[in-house]
Order: sequence, then structure tokens, then C-alpha cells
Amino acid sequence: MREIAKELVTFLQDYSWIYNFSNIRILLDKDDHPFIHHFSQEALIKFHEKRNVIFADILSKLKCGKSILDIGSGLGYVDHILETVYGYKTLGIEKSRFGKSPTNRSVVAIDLKDNEEGFLNKLIDDRLDGSACMIGLHACGDLTPTMLKAFVYGDRFTSLAVVSCCYHKMSMPFTPMSKFFREEIDFSSIFTPYGLRLASQEVASDDKSQLLDERHRFFTYRSVLEVLSGEMSINKSKRKAVRKNGIKTFEDYIQNVFDRFDFDPKFEQGYISNRLREIFKEHEPNFSLLKYVIILQDYVQKLIEYSVLLDRVIYLQENDYDKVIVYEIFNEKISPRNKLIFCPA
Repeated sequence: MREIAKELVTFLQDYSWIYNFSNIRILLDKDDHPFIHHFSQEALIKFHEKRNVIFADILSKLKCGKSILDIGSGLGYVDHILETVYGYKTLGIEKSRFGKSPTNRSVVAIDLKDNEEGFLNKLIDDRLDGSACMIGLHACGDLTPTMLKAFVYGDRFTSLAVVSCCYHKMSMPFTPMSKFFREEIDFSSIFTPYGLRLASQEVASDDKSQLLDERHRFFTYRSVLEVLSGEMSINKSKRKAVRKNGIKTFEDYIQNVFDRFDFDPKFEQGYISNRLREIFKEHEPNFSLLKYVIILQDYVQKLIEYSVLLDRVIYLQENDYDKVIVYEIFNEKISPRNKLIFCPA
């Protein structure tokens, strides 16, 4: 497995020009952009309920004991299925306290990083009869590494079952979990904010041409706006830069932009609209290049994600958990983050 990791990382280092940059700046930096430099030399190369049911069914087939500690349980839908269908005793842990859960699950509101060592052991002793399988469906950002460390250093866990997501939300600079990755792998060009964001994306596979076209369209429009940001101050006024529903043309995008961004007050809306149209026309010959950016990044997306997962698997192996397995438990159409790390104690 370590040799596979070395080969994988070497490949990703050689092709880091495909993903290690801000996509939306490609038109702004086109004269010296690394992608364009390399590209000229290279050949073109939540069904929510269903996801929960599949996850619960797979857990029932693994050796998880009789009790479940669900980290990041949300409103408790998975726990509800595990209790009512499979007879498990469950307890959910969530960082933020919700209102009343529609499933009436028992949820403890804590931040794992803020609690002293031994808290989970006490919780399991008090509420789950002394032992439990620790699970997490789409444990976001730093939560998966936190769970793995709790599993390794805790002594009440019968097994671990976790599906990760949102790799780009992990603390930066990124530090691998395993000693092997820290000491024997040059990960600096892979586990970057850009690389980890790509690892978290849904890819436009062969049967998702519509998704590819949509991503290309918005990538193009946002890149044009980024060019304008080099001429005037532009600040996002809402969390999501643009509402995608109903936007089919660049004119639709222009109208939506004024609802989502604050522009330099020295410039009138009419001037900004016309300048966006001018930039669009000026860079239109380069727009096909942006689709190649998406396609090539889709090819390496899985490899970066596999590198993150390998680091976590090797970390468990270094701590004498030799039976760790990675399962692909969902079809990507159900959830693109579909890799389950399962480790018996």
C-alpha cells in the first residue's frame, strides 16, 4: 500500500499544474498561467433518503456490535433507521444543538475538539452500555481525522465506520495523519487548498454531460467577473456568489450579479454591464480552454481523494489496526463522496 501511495503522489506532483491554481483567475493570468503553459504541450487527454438507507444497511452487515455512536448525526435520520429497522441502540453527537429532531433521536451537543480526553468513554459507559461502533456519514473537514484519533486512543470502540467529505474544509496548512506521508512523501503540491477543494467536487462523468456544460458555463461567467475585479473593487454580498437556477445566458448572469455582489460605487451599473459584455467578447476565443480545465481536473479528482484516504488507512495501520478496509458504498449518482473506511477494533 505504501508503494501505491508513492506512485500516486508522484503522478499527482507531475500533474499538479492541472489543479493547483484558482480556476476563476485563468483568464486574468492567461499570459503566464501554468495550465496554459502545460496545456500547449500536452495531448487532450443527494438522493438523501436513499443514501441513509444504504449506509445503515451496510453497517448492519458489518461487525458493529449492538450500540452505535454517531458523530455528526444531524437530525438523526441514520440513527432512526438503525434503531427501528435493525435494532441498534444509538446515540448521536452534533456540534450544534438543533431544535426538536423529527426522528426524536437522542443527540448530545458537543464539539469533540473542545472536550477533555475521556469524555467519549464516559458517554459510552453512561449511555451505550460500555462499548460502541463509532460511525460518521459525511464527516466534514477535520471531523474525520478527529474521529480516527478518538478511535485509536479510545478503548470503548468495537469498530469505526466513516465516510468523509469536504476535504477542503480541513485546517490549513494540511498535515497528513500518517508518519509515512509526513516523512516519506512530498505532499506539499497535492494537499493544497486547491487540490483538496478538487477532491471534494462532484465530477462530470461520461453520463453527466449536462453537468459538465453547466459547470463550464458558470466557470466561464465567473472567470469574466474575475477579470473585471482587476479593474475595480468587487465584494460578494451574499454567501453564494450567484443563484444558478434560471441562468441560461450571460445576460441572465449579469442581471443576477448585481444582487450578489457590491461594486465600486464610482461605476454605474450600466457601465459595469457593458464592461462585462466587452470582457466576455474579448475572451470568448479562450472559453473552450476552460472546458478542458474541468475535464482534466475531473481525471485527477479521484486520485487526490484516494491520496487522502490512503493517508488515513496507513495511519490506522501504523497504530496496529491491520484489518482496515475501504468500501465504495454508494453509486456516485447518490453521493459522490462514497468511500467508507471501516476498521474493527
